[in-house]
Amino acid sequence: MHFTTYHIVFLLAGAFVLLFYYTQLKGIRQITASKERKLLYGALAAMLVGILARTAFPGYPFGVNMDEAINAYDAWCFANFGTDQYLEAYPVYLKSWGTGQTALYAYLSVPFIKLFGLSTIAHRLPMMLISCFSVLFFYYTLVRIKVSALSVFTIITLVAFSPWHIMKSRWALDCNIAPDLFLIGICCILLGYHALSRGKRLLLFLVGFISFALTAYGYGVAWLMLPFACTGIMIYLYKQQKISLKEILICTIVMAITLLPLALFGYVLFWGGEGFQFGPFHITQLLRDRHSETTFLNNDSLCGYLYDNARAALKMMTLGVDGLRWNALQYWGQFYNLLGLPFIVYCFYRYKKEKQLAVIDILFIIWAVSCLPLMLLVEANVNHWNMLWFPLIYFFSKGWGFATKIYPRTLLPAVVGIFLLMCGFIYDYSKYHQPENIWIYWNDMGFMQHYEEPINYMLELDVDNRFYSTAIDSFSTYGVMFYNPIDPRTYGLDAKNTTKQEHFRKKYFVDSIAPMPRTAYLVPNKDLEQIGDTLFHIQHFELYSVVWYE
Repeated sequence: MHFTTYHIVFLLAGAFVLLFYYTQLKGIRQITASKERKLLYGALAAMLVGILARTAFPGYPFGVNMDEAINAYDAWCFANFGTDQYLEAYPVYLKSWGTGQTALYAYLSVPFIKLFGLSTIAHRLPMMLISCFSVLFFYYTLVRIKVSALSVFTIITLVAFSPWHIMKSRWALDCNIAPDLFLIGICCILLGYHALSRGKRLLLFLVGFISFALTAYGYGVAWLMLPFACTGIMIYLYKQQKISLKEILICTIVMAITLLPLALFGYVLFWGGEGFQFGPFHITQLLRDRHSETTFLNNDSLCGYLYDNARAALKMMTLGVDGLRWNALQYWGQFYNLLGLPFIVYCFYRYKKEKQLAVIDILFIIWAVSCLPLMLLVEANVNHWNMLWFPLIYFFSKGWGFATKIYPRTLLPAVVGIFLLMCGFIYDYSKYHQPENIWIYWNDMGFMQHYEEPINYMLELDVDNRFYSTAIDSFSTYGVMFYNPIDPRTYGLDAKNTTKQEHFRKKYFVDSIAPMPRTAYLVPNKDLEQIGDTLFHIQHFELYSVVWYE
């Protein structure tokens, strides 16, 4: 469909944001203290800038990442055939390229792909919307539980301007939905803690713990921190007499029911066995395990792994990079790291000195401490450690707030400085994602953008057969499957020991480009000399050409 069809979603989302702002501005006007009003106005302004940074030009970054491509293809299969690409209905976990990928994001994008067809914007819409909602809901929660206006301002400004959260909101990497789901759960716990009615409190706690459970469906690595986080939160709520043992049991049972299909998948994954049907869900059996690729399990030397991981973590925490430009840009990091780390240290210094923590402080400390197993066991990477960034942003904001209380005149120049940092980051981010740069910095293993135009041209040709040259590398198969999705029932039905991508490549990729009647091929430009121009019609594009014989 034409791009304007997406405007409906953005108009509806914009109407929701306007309504939210109207209600919040109405409440702010009732505050008598001028300084508090200005701080809350400032928080709303920062949040609006952050929302625009997450949603403006939704097709940017150009192209599709291979992780996006395979997840989107599964979502397209769900939307059109009711199964994933392996012909399994309602799988708990996607097989994808054999080592698996979380399924939750694919399910969330199904309505958009059903309405608008398979495209980068349709697949990215859920990430954009949920990311923006989590920031709005966080602001609402902070105001509702009567956090100081200064804290609301510093927290929301740094979340809204976070390079990590802006970047992850603009492309559909399945695992990056998990931190927002956990933040939404934290907000529900905070609202429940301050609720006056016991029934409302329990309801909010239930919603919060369900959101925590859904986090496990959003990212497998979150399994390492969720048991510690949920246990710590329950113990804290019990000690504060906000939840009874009976209510803890109720919340635990609800979480267990929510997590049961995923727990069965975990059993098959770690202890072996065949995939099977469990009610409407298919308990997936992966072709190969993935946990050995991202944890210490793939290392012969535990000490060597810990040393290398510590070095990578130090570089990521200070310079803010993990070697993947679609995750982070150097020096900007996840939260302007070089600027933020001293404030984080100062935050804990003040925590220790004052010896009085608010409920929200305790919950974020529990969140951060629960990430320690993840940090020890999982390879340092911005996405692998994505559950950690919200707590660090929060502690940065608290440290900034503590410093502002002592030196109130620094607030305005600090705000201007952070705003200029965000502008610098946006400029740098846009520069690296321009078409002339993206190939240089990322190549086809990054965001594949060079296939869309030639593939669309080839699909419009009046031919009977369409093939791709095997000179196109295997990673690019995902881009081809994204831009030219094909009914998964028509190829590779027996995929027990091989991936669907291997079947797809075997059927639609060819070694020789022969002049067969009514047949078109997509070939790299560098291989055109080997084909012979006189035999074919040729349409040239930037890196690839479409050749066909009538």
